[in-house]
Amino acid sequence: MYRLTTPLPAVKGIGPQLNALLQANGYSTVLDLLLAVPLRYEDRSQFSTIASAPANQLLTISASLLKISTSYRGRRTVTTAKISDQTGTMTVLWFNNRFAQSSLQVGQEYLFSGKVNDRRTMVQPLFEKLKVDTIHTGRLIPLYSSTLRLKQGTLRRLLKEITTHLESHPDPIQHLLPKKYHMPDLQEALCQLHFPETEPAVVAARERLALEELLGLIRHSHQLKAAWQKKRGAHQIHSQQPLIPNTIPFALTQAQQRCIDEIKMDLNRTSPMNRILIGDVGSGKTVVAGIAARQVILSGHNVGLIAPTQILAEQHAATLSELFPDLEIELITAVQSKRKNIINKGQSLKFYVGTHALINQLLQINPAFIIYDEQHRFGVKQRSAAENLPTPPHVLTMTATPIPRTMLLTIFSHLNVSVIDELPNNRLPTKTWILPETKRIDMYAWIYEQISKKGAGRFQSLVVCPFINPSENEGLADVAATTQKYQTVKAAFKKLEKQKAVDLITQKKRAKEEKQTTPAVVKDKQPIVKIAELHGKMKKTAQQQVIEKMFQQKIDILVTTPIVEVGIDLPQAAAMIIESAERFGLASLHQLRGRVGRAGQQGYCVVFSNTKSSQAKRRLRQFSQTNNGQELAEIDLQHRGAGDLFGVEQHGWGTLQFASWTNFELISIAQHVFKKLPSDWQPLFSFITNDKQLLAN
Repeated sequence: MYRLTTPLPAVKGIGPQLNALLQANGYSTVLDLLLAVPLRYEDRSQFSTIASAPANQLLTISASLLKISTSYRGRRTVTTAKISDQTGTMTVLWFNNRFAQSSLQVGQEYLFSGKVNDRRTMVQPLFEKLKVDTIHTGRLIPLYSSTLRLKQGTLRRLLKEITTHLESHPDPIQHLLPKKYHMPDLQEALCQLHFPETEPAVVAARERLALEELLGLIRHSHQLKAAWQKKRGAHQIHSQQPLIPNTIPFALTQAQQRCIDEIKMDLNRTSPMNRILIGDVGSGKTVVAGIAARQVILSGHNVGLIAPTQILAEQHAATLSELFPDLEIELITAVQSKRKNIINKGQSLKFYVGTHALINQLLQINPAFIIYDEQHRFGVKQRSAAENLPTPPHVLTMTATPIPRTMLLTIFSHLNVSVIDELPNNRLPTKTWILPETKRIDMYAWIYEQISKKGAGRFQSLVVCPFINPSENEGLADVAATTQKYQTVKAAFKKLEKQKAVDLITQKKRAKEEKQTTPAVVKDKQPIVKIAELHGKMKKTAQQQVIEKMFQQKIDILVTTPIVEVGIDLPQAAAMIIESAERFGLASLHQLRGRVGRAGQQGYCVVFSNTKSSQAKRRLRQFSQTNNGQELAEIDLQHRGAGDLFGVEQHGWGTLQFASWTNFELISIAQHVFKKLPSDWQPLFSFITNDKQLLAN
């Protein structure tokens, strides 16, 4: 009998040479080999007689071997056999298969499995002696990856040996499942995975192993959280009054108040906080984080806020300085960090705001509290830099739309979660439309009308393109690019302005003829609509000049890349036009939409896409129909996956082999079962990586 931990050399049929090959591919134990999941299955369970065998269908025939011979056609060997049953005879052919000649014996009965061609000949069939429990014929046959460099037949024989003699043991999970669910026990699932009796048996086996996988993942997550909570030595922050200073010129929402209380409780503990603050764009995460940071500084410690871009860091510094004038705020970016002695010991306590450059200064700053904004923009390795600090800091990460990776961390309770689930009272939901290309001119005309009504600079619009320059790749030639779109937008509005001037002249002539008051014709040759572009290849000074002009409302339309996604706060921006929208994930689309309507005005989001993909069209419809970031995150999860929850990957399907991140019902069952598992339960799947890296998540 074999156990899951049995070394492979102890398995019958595995000698030194085969064991070396398996070891080289990472297979050391019986369990390792059992988890070599079939890529697919061939249905060879359909039996037929020779006389009634249909052509070109996969089937199995039970027949006796009448004769067999091997001949040569050039360098190719051809083995020919004659087989018979009660209904007739048939020819069977193998090419370059010496094993067939040496294995088959005349007079013996075999199962031959393959396709019969139009000449009533079966070519290259699998075969084995007639028996009740077959391996290669007469059933669903597993097919495995060729990367093992093992013949399919050899691998099937080894796995049949293991599954036939696999030691059984009690499965506690069977008795903990909700009553309406039935799954095979672990041993049966492993056997059915490789040698299923029916197709539904494969589904049931994979579901049972998926449950095992999820339980192992949940257990590991709980261990990580417990390990984090056992850490001691973080600075205990006692609340200073007033908690909310009177310099904040607006009333906080109930959701903001709740999140502040949750963070305050964490800061008051000696175990370091590890919390994520989730809230849609414009929900007020910055002020919540700022209030918490102020408490830490008033208690005698430095604070660091790390943003993914220089633009966002500069805006955070400006916003925080306005909201908390009693705090000394210092900006640290790549430019400033080149200066020596930027941070001197013995300085007054500060709120350091910066980009990735601030991460390199953490040892000098020694913050008691670190805030990561737009946390999905930082890699795990970057966030793990805080592990090197002499005193473990409290950590708060913020995100506007939880990306799938974050959402799954939340599901598995690896982080404490605070959610700002309401927008400020003056914030209106942004109206979203998907427009066909035929409506583009009408849309431009509508924007022109809004700008003309309100005066230049008061109605601002953003046009976002995925690329900076047009792609040379033929498949991406139609994807919108900023440099090209900037010229076409300018041309479109120039044409609109000319048309407006013509219309005014026409009105003047008509009024003169009718002796009415004539409308004023704009004589200024300067365009009414001011248009600019912004992208990452521009010099930093040029970028800053454009952004300052936007803030000063000297620009009406900004044609840009997704550089605006990460938090350029333009209060007067009212319209967002997203070009080639199919190129963006739902989280990015939602972030972009959140850039408009932030000053209480109605926000508008217009989406253009020339995609022919039905899946992409469905995604865009889902985006246009909901403003809920959590719902969009679930949809995004189904399309993108969750990444490696405990590693450094943040996209794709991560480490899961059986479970699907979109099967929320099974995840719910796993959470139900886990609560009832005995404390000594050991998962089949283990998640073993570097603890320091894991805790940095």
